[in-house]
Amino acid sequence: MITPDLKNFGTLFENYSFRVPNYQRSYEWKQQAEIDDFWLDLFDYYERKKTNPNIDGSLFLGSLILFKIQGKKDSYEIVDGQQRITTLFILLIAIRNLLDDFIEQGVVAKNEDGIEIQFKMIRDKIVNKIAFFDSSIGVFKGSRLIPSDSIRFVFEEMCKVGWRGTFTPKVGKKSVKRQNGSLKPIYDYFSSKLKQIDPKHIHHLIETVNEIRAITVDIDDLQEAFLLFERTNARGRDLEVSD
Repeated sequence: MITPDLKNFGTLFENYSFRVPNYQRSYEWKQQAEIDDFWLDLFDYYERKKTNPNIDGSLFLGSLILFKIQGKKDSYEIVDGQQRITTLFILLIAIRNLLDDFIEQGVVAKNEDGIEIQFKMIRDKIVNKIAFFDSSIGVFKGSRLIPSDSIRFVFEEMCKVGWRGTFTPKVGKKSVKRQNGSLKPIYDYFSSKLKQIDPKHIHHLIETVNEIRAITVDIDDLQEAFLLFERTNARGRDLEVSD
């Protein structure tokens, strides 16, 4: 059964978990192409929201095809949309670290109504969009996204609360130079762009991200999901046999 629905990413990341299945291609977005376009659209909407907080509408990021994982509540395999979802997680990690910087530096800022912005509270909400934690002791249990194998080890490290932007050549005993090569330029790009954000306007950026919308197509039959994926990507690169 095909069930389309219009959802925003704030709701998606708070209530669901995602997995990129093994048959998917690697994470392949590059800084000078898709990431530039993504950031320019995001920043343009942020600028308009900063000027008019009650602006009508939101960014639209296309359609996502999600396959419900049997036996797991609110867990989905990403049939189509892994590049966008993975990129949004990397952006959230960069925002989390920016908020940590504000907290450590003792930054104080007020919004347009003169109310002090609670950076720690905002940061904690971002953290809960990125990962799961043991509610009794606060221990990291895993990220809300299990990404492509091509970036999995480094991505998992990035999702941990104590990670502050340092990419090491190994995670445990595993060499991760290639994974760093895929993730570091994207994270560094977002980190540099976030320096443009005045602390007193950070809530507008987070609202912009939360309000990004996509049409989610929830499917409970994997074969049906593949057929829909082929139809929606018919004008793209032909699927290989392995895909």
